[in-house]
Amino acid sequence: MPRTAPEEAKALKLSKQALAVIQRGHLEDGKQQLVAAWHTCPKSTRVLMVCAGSLIDIGENETALQILIDAFKIAGESSELLLLAGEIAERLQMYDMGAKFYSRLVQLVPDKADHYAALIECLRQSGEANQALEIALAAIEQFPQAARLWNSLGVLSLNHLNKIDDARHFFECAVQIEPKNAVFRYNYATAIAHHPEFTETNLREALRLAPRNPQINLTLGLMLLADGRLEEGWKKYRFRNDPSFGYSKVAQYTHGIPFWKEGQSLAGKRVLVCAEQGIGDEVLFASAVPQLLEEAADVSICCEPRLIGIFKQSFPSATIYGYSDERGYKGRSRNITGLDDTQAKGFDIAIYIGDLFAYYVQTYENLTRFSQAYLAHDTTLAKAVTGQFPALGSAGRLKIGISWRSGKMENARGFYYLSLDFIKDLVKAVDADFFVLQYAASDEELASLAEFTNVHIFEGYDLKKDIDFNLATMSRMDLVIGPATATQSFAAACGAPVWLVNLGAPWTLFGSKDMPPFYADGSRFFDLSHYLFGGASYERLLGDMCKLLENYHG
Repeated sequence: MPRTAPEEAKALKLSKQALAVIQRGHLEDGKQQLVAAWHTCPKSTRVLMVCAGSLIDIGENETALQILIDAFKIAGESSELLLLAGEIAERLQMYDMGAKFYSRLVQLVPDKADHYAALIECLRQSGEANQALEIALAAIEQFPQAARLWNSLGVLSLNHLNKIDDARHFFECAVQIEPKNAVFRYNYATAIAHHPEFTETNLREALRLAPRNPQINLTLGLMLLADGRLEEGWKKYRFRNDPSFGYSKVAQYTHGIPFWKEGQSLAGKRVLVCAEQGIGDEVLFASAVPQLLEEAADVSICCEPRLIGIFKQSFPSATIYGYSDERGYKGRSRNITGLDDTQAKGFDIAIYIGDLFAYYVQTYENLTRFSQAYLAHDTTLAKAVTGQFPALGSAGRLKIGISWRSGKMENARGFYYLSLDFIKDLVKAVDADFFVLQYAASDEELASLAEFTNVHIFEGYDLKKDIDFNLATMSRMDLVIGPATATQSFAAACGAPVWLVNLGAPWTLFGSKDMPPFYADGSRFFDLSHYLFGGASYERLLGDMCKLLENYHG
C-alpha cells in the first residue's frame, strides 16, 4: 500500500465532514475545512478533485483555483494532475486555462482520443472554433473510431460553423460507433430538428438510454408541446426545474410552501406564484395570471425585480414581491423579499409561474381564455417617448419593431436567428419606420443600421434593463418582428402583433401552424427551416413578408 494512503484516507474523511457542515448552511466554515482537508494530503489528485470540486459547488472558485496552483507547485507536473486540472478549469469555465492544460496533456500522452476531445471542447468554449476544428480533423484521422471526436466535430459544425448538414453527418458517425450513448443520440436529434419525425425517434431512443436526463426530457417536452401533444408534453416540461441543471438555470425556493402538483385545484386557494427562468418567460407566463385572479381566493406573485412596478400596475388585486438569490451547495437558493416565515404559513400552495400554463392549457381551445395586452404600460412614459421619437406617433406609416437574434450568442447556433443582412433587406424593401429593439446590439450593428433614414435607434436607453421603456415603445408599434426572445414576449404582453421568426416551431404554438389566440390579431409564425433547407432561401422569406406587408395595417 502506498505510504500516503493513510493521509489520503484522513483527508477524504475531513472533506466529507466539511461537506456536512456546508449542507447545514455554514459555507464559510465548510470552505475553511475543505482547504484544511486538502493540506492534509496535497499530493493526492483524488483529494484535490474532491476538495476543489466541492469548493466550486459552493461558488468558491478563487479558492479552488488557488489550491490547484499550489498542487502543481507541490506535486509537479504529471499527466494525472494535468487531466484533473483541465477538468477543474472547465468547471470554473476558465476554458483558456483548460485548453493550456489539455494541450500539454496531449503532448505528454498523445495516444488518447479523449484528451484531444477535451482540448477541442475547451478551445470551442473559449471562442477558438477554427483552431478546435483543425485539431479535431487531424485527431479523427488518428482515431477514426473515437465516437467522442466525431461528436466534437458535430458540436463545432452545429454551434459555431452553421454547417448543419456536416453536423448531422458527424453526429450520425458518433451514434453508429456508440449507439448506446445517450448524449450522442441527443445531439444527433438536435441536428435533424427540421425533420420532426426523425428528431422524435432519436430523442425517445436517447431517453430510453438515459430516462432521467433532464435536458433530453425537456427537449422532448418542448417538441411535444409545439406539436399540440399537451398531456405528455407538460410532464416532460416539468424537468425544466430539475436541480441538476445547476446554479445558472435553476433556483431553489426557501419559503417552504408546498408546490403545486398535477391534478391539484387552485380554486379558492391562497396561492403564491413563483418566478422561474428568464424575464421573457415570466412575462409570457403572466398571460395566465388574470385567470388565476378569477379562480383563487388570494394571489401573490414573486417576480424578477425589474417587473415589480409593472406587475403591481397590471395586477392590482395581487400582492407583488421581488426576490434575491444566494449561492448554496451545488445550486442557488431564492429568498422572497419581504416574505417572512409567518406570512409564508398563510399560503395554501405555491406554483411556478410556468405551471400556470400546465394548469390552464389542457387543450388548444383553452388558450382562447388567455388575456391579450395583459401588462399595463406607463402611458405618461409612452407620450414622452413619442415626443422624443416623433416617428412613433406617425399615423400614416407603419411602425415596425425589429430584432434579429438572442442577446446572448455565446455558443449559439447562428442559423436559429435572422441575419442582420436580412433585416437590412427588409428595411430597404418596405416603406415603413423601423425601430431597433435588439438587446446588446453591437456598435457595428447599430452603425450599419443607422445609415437608413427609416431606421430609428433608441440611443441612451438600456433595452435589457428598462422594461417600462420596452412596453411604452412597443405599445405604439403596429408590428414587432424577430425571434422568440424576451423582446417578443414584451410585445405580446402589451398587445402588439408579433411576427415570430424561428428555426422550428416555438413550443408556445401548441400545435398551431400560425399563432395561438393569446397573441394579438395579425401575429404570425415563420419557420426558418422552411426557408433555409431544401433549396429555399432568405429571399423567399423576404418576398413572403413583403407581400403580407403590402396590405398590413397593424
